[in-house]
Amino acid sequence: MRAVFGIASRNEVATHRQVARALEARGHDIAVYEGPWRGWLDAFAAARLFAARNAELAVVEGPRSFAMFGWARLLHPSTTVTGLAATDAEAAERELEGVRSRAHRYRRAVFLDRDGTLMPEIGALGRPEAVRLMPGVAPALRALQAGRYELVVVSNQSAIGRGAVTAEQVTAVNAALRRALRAEGVELAGLFLCPHRPEDGCDCRKPLPGLLLQAATALDLSLARSWLVGDSTRDTQAAARAG
Repeated sequence: MRAVFGIASRNEVATHRQVARALEARGHDIAVYEGPWRGWLDAFAAARLFAARNAELAVVEGPRSFAMFGWARLLHPSTTVTGLAATDAEAAERELEGVRSRAHRYRRAVFLDRDGTLMPEIGALGRPEAVRLMPGVAPALRALQAGRYELVVVSNQSAIGRGAVTAEQVTAVNAALRRALRAEGVELAGLFLCPHRPEDGCDCRKPLPGLLLQAATALDLSLARSWLVGDSTRDTQAAARAG
């Protein structure tokens, strides 16, 4: 995603700069615009920055930067101004994905299974360096993205519940997947996973529709206008149950 972080107050500078740089390290196009603000002159400068970077999001950290970015948005209305509660890159990515999706107003998605659909099925995967896209995935996703569909990964990861991999390892793998897709010009709108074993009786493990319902709520999606692409009957059954 393309975002500009506006930082004005000293007490929040370290946290927001840290999040901005962590997102940049993940392959996002991030700019940091720092105060102190001088009023309407900064609004013009910020608007020029929004336009130059074709920014989707302007992330604010206090009332003064919110006001300044609000004025800038009048000059560049395609940039959405938002706050940010998250203090780490993983949480920030998910929070900003939700803002970005709602701002798009596509309200439809292609849900994607991960293993066997985007990446080869190789069992419990805990090594980010092993991530690679299957042939044809990148151009197909670029075409769907150009067709104004949000792209949302929904994945069973029972290896976490079994103890074969840790949640942190799966997070690192998912971050590597996002980077691999981003390098191909593809930006996910979200990634939702079920860490439970089949015997745990959760409502999010496919073929149950819980992951799709979670994503629809978080990203403001119409399931009736959406599709799912997977590699097993678990995926098709989850899609049918979600409508």
